[in-house]
Amino acid sequence: MPDPITIRHPARPARRSLATARVCDLFGLSDTEPDHVVADNLTLDVRPGDVVLFTGPSGSGKSSVLRALGRRLGAVDINALPLPDVPLVDALPGPIDGRLATLAGCGLGEARLLLRTPAELSDGQRHRFRLALALSGLASRFYWPTSSRRCWTGRWRRCWPSPCGSWPPAPGWACWPPPPTTT
Repeated sequence: MPDPITIRHPARPARRSLATARVCDLFGLSDTEPDHVVADNLTLDVRPGDVVLFTGPSGSGKSSVLRALGRRLGAVDINALPLPDVPLVDALPGPIDGRLATLAGCGLGEARLLLRTPAELSDGQRHRFRLALALSGLASRFYWPTSSRRCWTGRWRRCWPSPCGSWPPAPGWACWPPPPTTT
């Protein structure tokens, strides 16, 4: 289990300016204002293969905790994966059918998209392409900070709902949460 995580930010900026001094005066922030504590000795029993989801309101520290945990576990921020300057279908390793399946599973299966470079994609498509890169084995441990999910995984597990999910899951794949049941 990794060491406990503590994340603190000073209430006042390290570099002072007339503007920051004015804000402190307007809102009554003193020189002895306590630090903003995001996490204090937080222990998480996260192991390779675990899927972890952080939820909470905007600004509550989800991404900060995720980045700290990812660094300690040697995981790669999926948003930090470098984007190659080749068509999507050429960027992934392995047999072409496997590349096509990975890209399609991440919502990038349209023929014209497969022929574009990452620079020619929308922000959302580029984000899904980074997920395809990670799933193709270019990152054995990764985490995916986004506005809608905070997730670290040591090994991808197909889940429902998921941008790369399918149902029923392939043999040997875990699925959580289970899909909605229909009667």
